[in-house]
Amino acid sequence: MSDNTFVGRMDDLVGAVALGLVFALMVCPVAAGVHQGSSPGPLDPRAHAGVIPRQDAPPLPSRPEVTIPVGTYPISSAYDHFTHEVFVANSGAGTLSVISDTSNTIVLTIPVGASPSSVAFDPSTRLIFVVNSGSANLSVVSDATDSVVASVGVGSAPAAVAVDWLTREAFVANAASNSVTVVKEDPLSVVATIPGVTNPVALLFDPSHHEVFCADASGNAVTVLSTLTDSVVAAVHVGMSPAALAYDSHTHTVDVANFGSSNVSELSDATNTVVGTVAVGSNPLGLAYDPFKRDMFVSSAGTNVVDVVMDATNSVTANISVGHFPAGATYDPTKHEVFVANYNSGTVTVISSSTLSRLGSALVRADPLLMAFDPVLHEVFVTDDGAANVSVISDLNDKPVATIPVGNAPFGIAYDSKKHEMFVANEFSDNVSVISDATNTVVASIPVGSFPLGVAYDPTGGRVYVSNWASASVSVISDATNTVVGTIPTGSEPYLMAYSPFQHEMYLTMEGTDNVSIISDASGTIVANIAVGASPDGIAYDVHLREMFVANWGSGNVSIISTTSSTVVATVTAGVQPYGVGYDPSKHEIVVSNRGSDNLSVITDATDTVTQNPAVGSHPYGVLWDPYRHTVFVADNGDGTVDVLADSTPL
Repeated sequence: MSDNTFVGRMDDLVGAVALGLVFALMVCPVAAGVHQGSSPGPLDPRAHAGVIPRQDAPPLPSRPEVTIPVGTYPISSAYDHFTHEVFVANSGAGTLSVISDTSNTIVLTIPVGASPSSVAFDPSTRLIFVVNSGSANLSVVSDATDSVVASVGVGSAPAAVAVDWLTREAFVANAASNSVTVVKEDPLSVVATIPGVTNPVALLFDPSHHEVFCADASGNAVTVLSTLTDSVVAAVHVGMSPAALAYDSHTHTVDVANFGSSNVSELSDATNTVVGTVAVGSNPLGLAYDPFKRDMFVSSAGTNVVDVVMDATNSVTANISVGHFPAGATYDPTKHEVFVANYNSGTVTVISSSTLSRLGSALVRADPLLMAFDPVLHEVFVTDDGAANVSVISDLNDKPVATIPVGNAPFGIAYDSKKHEMFVANEFSDNVSVISDATNTVVASIPVGSFPLGVAYDPTGGRVYVSNWASASVSVISDATNTVVGTIPTGSEPYLMAYSPFQHEMYLTMEGTDNVSIISDASGTIVANIAVGASPDGIAYDVHLREMFVANWGSGNVSIISTTSSTVVATVTAGVQPYGVGYDPSKHEIVVSNRGSDNLSVITDATDTVTQNPAVGSHPYGVLWDPYRHTVFVADNGDGTVDVLADSTPL
């Protein structure tokens, strides 16, 4: 089938849906005011100054590809990092194909509305949102049941959807209504309609500025919407017929695929201005960003390739052949793969993009101990035991950006994703400091037990658990009131904790009794005790295998607990005095800091074996995984520094 035949069929199927409107500019170039010809015309952005011409590059042999048959006319996709699945909208079949990234096979097909055109995933509620152009509605799919749980009507020919997981609202671009519908998730209802856009066909949420970027295909512009006021705040002229958007977290730019001018515009999200343009293949229609390799993958529908653009040089470094008429693309951070929907082929091409190398270190203050990551601001919060404060490190440049005074001897720390607050246990003050990430100030101080050490957040109940080492108890704090609502007696010397979201249980290392206690968040009581090694300290949850990894400081090993059976299923020898534990979901690896040998033990969860022992600073304590940069942060207590390691190549 030719591309022009495709255009006609799309118009019949969808009417004013995103691609139909964009491709109409190709079919009727004179009416649309588009100049044709092989050389750049006066309206071709490639004729303007500052455009980097496209340079063809050979395919990369290190990028093996897999092709997966899906439904008719796949057009858009989204990744669910909880289930490790890719949801693909098949516009011709009215279905979602669910692909397991473990086997790269379809595990389920979910009927949705007529002509689904766009998919978005909300990690805060684990819901998948699908806009159906043919039935003018929004379907909501639960990843727990893999079924449609609700639907709501929107505007005419909805073409795209984006989710603001902070306010839990979905934004729907109505291509024929020239508007954006704002849908509240709970209860599912339309709460606003934003006018002032022209033929909107793509949306992107920018959490840093609480804005949604909207590609206006007919207006050759990107309209910027505030999610706080539900209004237009800016309009930026880009190339011809913008059709796709993606965010580059390294350069803080929004990349815009311009279908009509075969280039990508780069917008600064700070100034809402175009700061660069890169020529790519013919008719780019999809974008996906790999934050680890810092590459933008551009699906060029007219040439049936994916161009790989390096954001450091704004140049094309590879061209990868895919199926016929590649459209939407999405990045899988777990396996470092890009999924490309080939519209005319009815397939999805999987492109491999990919173990720890040291990038540098950030100087903090006296005695860095434990850490927590703020996914909204892309910042690492580090407790500083000797300086009675918390250091804040930006993951953009690995530099401290703030120092926050807290109580005496801050130890454990946890992030409350609901309130966007950090909870810090102050060991010698017997209290917990609550830090607002909006102001980097302490907004509350909560008395708890004696010598509080560990902190963990339970998103199910909106509660924060604090282990009191000297009191042999756990304080339960409501994040709604910032007050202690319960106290759970434990054994001797409760230490650090990790939460199992599937079992709804808190796992607590007991340093004094050499076991791990399991606390049910439903009953607020200890329901089991599991014997592990000597002096268990750090603990982390492996969401892939649903296992807890426990660092036993006294016995120099790591106990692996199945949360399904509540038993130790393996024991792995680590370095000297293993302490901190962090989980890397992209590689299914557990990173353990060895305080006595100044190195890390990297354990693969597939074989429960140590594969690397990279050296770090003196007396490493806490280990933290940054999902945006695919880096590991290690607090070196003896050096007063935090090491930053990339999971690219082994040391």
